[in-house]
Amino acid sequence: MIFRKLIDQGRHTVGGLPGAYVCRNRSCDAPVTSAQALFEYFTV
Repeated sequence: MIFRKLIDQGRHTVGGLPGAYVCRNRSCDAPVTSAQALFEYFTV
């Protein structure tokens, strides 16, 4: 499970909710915790 270990490294829940981290060029934005927020991130 090396891949899983690398993916989870440094990523935590946000207020007890799972967070989606969007990363580009080795830089990650703040996590979003709802499907709607994630959808808006990619459609704006």
